[in-house]
Amino acid sequence: MTEKTTNPDHSQFYTENLDRFVASFERTRLAVVDYVSRQSTSEVANEIGKDASLNFERILPELPYVGGDVHPGTRFIVSAGQWIAVYRAMTKRGYRTLDVAQMMYSIYEDQLKEVPPDEVARGKALTFSDEYMDLMKQWAESTSPYECDWKVDFVEGDGVDFDYGLDYQACPCLELFKAQNAGELAPFFCLLDFPEAKQLESGFSRTKTLAQGDDVCNFRYKKGREVVQDWDTEVEKILDSICP
Repeated sequence: MTEKTTNPDHSQFYTENLDRFVASFERTRLAVVDYVSRQSTSEVANEIGKDASLNFERILPELPYVGGDVHPGTRFIVSAGQWIAVYRAMTKRGYRTLDVAQMMYSIYEDQLKEVPPDEVARGKALTFSDEYMDLMKQWAESTSPYECDWKVDFVEGDGVDFDYGLDYQACPCLELFKAQNAGELAPFFCLLDFPEAKQLESGFSRTKTLAQGDDVCNFRYKKGREVVQDWDTEVEKILDSICP
């Protein structure tokens, strides 16, 4: 049996790649500064941007390690760290979690519009390919050496409502939000799955999330089905879950 560990030999991955990850944060920082400056002042916006950058540098060494660049989920962990950094900078200045969440969703929608068409086309083709489903099955059946990794079951399609599904029992992004005292932002971070799903035309739907207190995140995919969930359909459910 492979021994699980929270402190692998690669635990310095984020520190060793600090410059690269800090540089990648610049895109989000600039978008945040632009967004805030349109609602407040450029001075406040720049202060938030500067503070967020410093926060992100402090958070980076604390991000969960699940395999570094070889694990596709690392990008989501880094993204979560970026938004936690922004969250701290904004709530420090009186912004509500909902304010940060609305901005995060809006910025992510804009960033998706910048994805090259050929990359989007590849993603669409991959989503329902046998190759991709085989990879998902292998991932679900594998045992990660990292205790903080995602834990997931592959769900065979029922031939009617969905073609295949993934049930997540553990998520390092959620654990990161909790560890960084930003748990209220976590369910809104999960909403970012919907605009990406719309872009990929994946027929994605989800009725449960760990971040909202459910026992699983139930991802379901159906080829040809419209993705109807988004900020407008889900925000009230999240507010009810975090403020019952």
